[in-house]
Amino acid sequence: MCLVHNGHRSGTPLQVAAGGENSGIDLRWSEERTGTLHRCYADLVKASEFGACAIALLLIHELTPFVAVEQAMRGTTVDYYLAESATDDTLVFNRSARLEVSGILAAAKGNTVAARLDSKRRRNKPESDLPTLVAIVEFGLPQATLEEI
Repeated sequence: MCLVHNGHRSGTPLQVAAGGENSGIDLRWSEERTGTLHRCYADLVKASEFGACAIALLLIHELTPFVAVEQAMRGTTVDYYLAESATDDTLVFNRSARLEVSGILAAAKGNTVAARLDSKRRRNKPESDLPTLVAIVEFGLPQATLEEI
């Protein structure tokens, strides 16, 4: 919904900055949009959060050795806990990293990917020895940044 709201169509390239590299990934989705779908995502702030999580989790899977294994509880400074892809998912304590996700419907002065990343750097405190990854997804361009802080 956030991509369509910004005038994008299926096949739109997502500019991705991750690990010091820049690349593009074509985003493809069903073009079917119904009134029900619009009503389900009428709150574009929440839609930005949900959409950013979806894209971030796909980027984590494609670009890192991690997969999401647990959604973090509210009040922590992250959204998900990650584990190595090859980790036995029956183990309770297999967290290997943390993931903080942020979505921006359309960048504006003071609300850019760079500003949001700086904010995440300041806000996130180390939790034990787990590395923290931050994914910022901006739907206007669209672009995504995945960085370890």
